Amino acid sequence: MFGLFKRKMAPEGPFEFTDEIRIERPMADVYRLLDWSDPLNAQKAQGHKLTPGDGAGQWRLVVTGLENHEYLIALAASEMPVRYVYDCNVVPMIGRLVRTREAYSLAPLDGGACMAKLALTAQLVPGLTARRFAHEEKLLSAACYNAVARLKIHAENGAGAARDAEMDETNSFRIRL
Repeated sequence: MFGLFKRKMAPEGPFEFTDEIRIERPMADVYRLLDWSDPLNAQKAQGHKLTPGDGAGQWRLVVTGLENHEYLIALAASEMPVRYVYDCNVVPMIGRLVRTREAYSLAPLDGGACMAKLALTAQLVPGLTARRFAHEEKLLSAACYNAVARLKIHAENGAGAARDAEMDETNSFRIRL
């Protein structure tokens, strides 16, 4: 009886979200958009500020519109042109997200296209209620989808189209393709 009104707590993480999308470009072209060290990196091409970090395989990203936050990126693994994995911490922290690991894999398809898959592993602050976790889960699911959708738009239509891709609450904050 005493536990009847007790708040339900979320499970402990980390939590994984995945999404994939067909991109009508060769794997090598898409890989270059992911590679933080490549001059054609998508974030840099879309106008965000990307600078080298404190060591090899590290970068700092400041996203336009979020200038008070710095994304600290560390390369975890890469295999040109099939896999690109990195860890990301945002300083100061945004919401309840502590850190992520973003693992992209690319597979060839007919006609020079490729399949891009993202496995996003997120670590959230401990002690979340089930309600707060459900909100974070919705946001992270949308972020995972938006990452591959924006990658597709950039690869097929250029940096400007990716930068201008619209998302709003009428579509659960998902980019419209």
